[in-house]
Amino acid sequence: MTPIQPLPIHITLLGILIAVVFASVVAGTLYWMLKIQSSIRRGLTTTERALIELKGPVVLGITPGVVLPTTIFLASSLAKQRKAPLLLLSVIEVPYTLPPGAVMSKFQKAGEDSLREARQLAKEMGVESLETKLVSARAASQALISETEEFGASTLIIGAREKRREGIWFGSTATHILRYAKVEVIVDRAI
Repeated sequence: MTPIQPLPIHITLLGILIAVVFASVVAGTLYWMLKIQSSIRRGLTTTERALIELKGPVVLGITPGVVLPTTIFLASSLAKQRKAPLLLLSVIEVPYTLPPGAVMSKFQKAGEDSLREARQLAKEMGVESLETKLVSARAASQALISETEEFGASTLIIGAREKRREGIWFGSTATHILRYAKVEVIVDRAI
């Protein structure tokens, strides 16, 4: 077995130039990546600050039968930081095939259960001023908008399940609220 002979190293001006350019590109890319991350962090804190400074009551729309703990946490945190009341609002959509005042006991029970669970979570979060309301309406979006205005809220928070049909990201309720609400709207997308 013959020993391995080291290859001779030849340093040339072209080799040094290529090494310097390569090191500069890597260092520049790292600097750019870190600089973008810090600007994103600054932007998020600015957004958080703006939401807290907005003041005013908060409304959380709750779908009957669906309780999203992350959305309740978000609404509760915002209400606590603002020292503002929180309204937990659930809307039962009455189909056009039924009269407007129709009693839909199955959905009413689901709405009441959801409100009870959401209220418990919000109380555990330390929200002091807390109200719940269950309403019936033809369109949940319009009821959420009008109840938010009536409550005098500055922020409406809704949960939305993502729909991926023909480029539509949210359902008709979230889309309508985003288009027509005259208050700050936060959509918490359930995964």
